[in-house]
Order: sequence, then C-alpha cells, then structure tokens
Amino acid sequence: MAHFSPCRHIKIGVILLLLLTAALFCYYWTESSSGLTEVYSSRVTHHEVANDSAAAPLQSTWQERALFQQAQVEEFCQYHNMADVKHSLPSADEGSFTYYQHMLIDERSKTLFCFAPKVGCTNLKLLFFISQGLINESELQQKNMAIVNQGLEPVMFKHSFMNRNDAQREYSLKNYFKFIMYRNPLERLVSGYRSKVQRYPLIGTMPDTPHYNWLREEVYKFKHAEEYEAWLEAGSKTEVQISFPDFIDYWLSNPESVPYEQHFRPIAELCHPCRTRFDFYGNFKNFEEDAAVLKLRIHAKDEYLRHDYYNSTTETSYLLSEYYEQLSEEQKRNYGTLQPLQTHQDWSDSLAAVNSCPFLLLLD
Repeated sequence: MAHFSPCRHIKIGVILLLLLTAALFCYYWTESSSGLTEVYSSRVTHHEVANDSAAAPLQSTWQERALFQQAQVEEFCQYHNMADVKHSLPSADEGSFTYYQHMLIDERSKTLFCFAPKVGCTNLKLLFFISQGLINESELQQKNMAIVNQGLEPVMFKHSFMNRNDAQREYSLKNYFKFIMYRNPLERLVSGYRSKVQRYPLIGTMPDTPHYNWLREEVYKFKHAEEYEAWLEAGSKTEVQISFPDFIDYWLSNPESVPYEQHFRPIAELCHPCRTRFDFYGNFKNFEEDAAVLKLRIHAKDEYLRHDYYNSTTETSYLLSEYYEQLSEEQKRNYGTLQPLQTHQDWSDSLAAVNSCPFLLLLD
C-alpha cells in the first residue's frame, strides 16, 4: 500500500482548494453579470452580427465593452429600484408615446435602434433605412438635413414601435439586438443651442421665420421683457441674437418647455435604458468606430455613413469651455453637473468618468 506524506496531503488539499475557489469565482461572476454571458451565447453570434470573418476582432472588442456597460447600467437600475422593469414598456406618464417614436425596427436583422437628436441620429437613421432598401441612396447627397428628415418621417412611423402593438413591442425587446448611441450631456446641450438657437437670429413672429424662431422668441421674452415689448412695437424687424447664458436661464426655469423638446430632452427619457437593456451603447466621441457595430449588425455598406456630416459636428466638443465660461457661478451650480473650469482639457478631465460610464450619460 502506498503511503503519502503529510506534506503531500497538504499540497493536494491546496490544489483542491484553489480549484474550488476558481469554480466559485466563475459561478458568482456569471451570476453577478445578470445573465450577460447568456445574452451573447444565445443571441449575438458571429454569424448574426456579420458574415465577414474580418469582423471578428471588432466583435470581440465591442462585446467586452458591452458587458462592462451593461453591468454599470444594471447596477444603476438596481440602486434606483428599477431592476425589475427590464424588457417592459413605459407607461403614458413615463412618455411611452415619445419612446415609441424613437424606437426603430429592422425586422430583417432583428435589430432595434433607439435614436436621440443631436447624437448623429440623422446619419444613423439613413444608415438604418437605406440598408433595408426603404430609403434611396441618393438621400446621402442631400445637404439639407431638414429635407432629409422630412423624407424619413413616414418611413420612421411605419418601422417604429408606433406601428406595433404591445405584444410585438415586448417580443422584440426580449429577443432583438438593441443599439443606442449616447453623447456627453453637456456637449449635447451646447450642440442643441448652436443648432436650434444660435444658428439664426430672432427676427419676426410669422410662421415663415427661420427654424426654431419660437424658441428664440420665448427666451428673449423671458429674459428681456421690456426690450421684447419694444421690439414688437417696432415691428420685430431687428435681428436679435440669443446668448448662451440667456438660453440656460430659460432652460432651467421652464422644465415644462425646453427640456421636453426632443433635442434637449435627456436621452434616458427618450430611450428608457432600465426598461430597454441595450446590447451595445455607442459613444458619440467614437462615432465611426461604434456605428460600425450597427453597420455590421444590419449588413450595411460603409458608404451609407456620411463621414463629412459627422466630422462637421465634432467641433462642438472643442468649444465646450468657450460656452460654459460664459455662465455665471449660480448658473453652473443650478445646472448641477457644470463646474467653473477654464480650459477644454479641464472639462475633458472632469468628464472622463462620465464619458466612460454610459449610464451616467444616459440617465443624467
């Protein structure tokens, strides 16, 4: 009979203990990830996302990011007691109508895309619908985004949650690949101001005045009531520029107005990430790289992305400090997330945590 020394017994015991520890670690890691591994093993395969084997490295990278992102969102939802609403529809009080408008469907690839204005949404909607043959490729040459969006409206209605019943909506939430693109909320707010307020001056009060003239007029009336009345009496023909501080004051003082206009409404209220557990959260600062995930998923050609249009929008990120330096200390405190920083690099550093945590951006 073989005899084992006490020392050898100890070695065997240590090895078994290590194996048991590793097994327990793997088990609890899988459990704590809220079934995310199961999501990818059961729904997001190499064949489903792309048939091109060259896409494998990209898929591996975005899947790793997606697991990290989803874990953060899961933690946030649990903290706010919203973990049990996964794959459910918002109520009318929660803005279900707006949610249905923004959730687009590609039945062919079983993909849902929730879009948010000022996050490259026109570009992505073109990609989404041209790849399905629902929009002509010639739309890519159109320079006027307002005309493009007018052409997209009937297609968006037909291929969104607006045109589905609750059973169809719930089924797709549970079984389809879900994609969203997010953006730094400070940058998105400045982008909205530049696009909807600063681009044109306030002039006239007739319906044929420049785009979003109503908003410029409301801000001017709110901040400069006496000047506004004098402007009206003079025929409202003088051009008036609306400053960023005036816009922010109006934005903060009228929560029932500006923030609920879709270009300024928080992404969380448009796409409900605690109810809709997205499979991938694209970051606007990595637009082309992250849009490639959607592009591969829906089998779209690279030329369906308007690179020139995206490049022209990135200027806002370099102008953040220029705009926020115009604000008073009180305005910064009231907005909450603003800090009195002096340079773009300061802003970038202070927002580094926000940029790396999707739920902070989505649920701002």
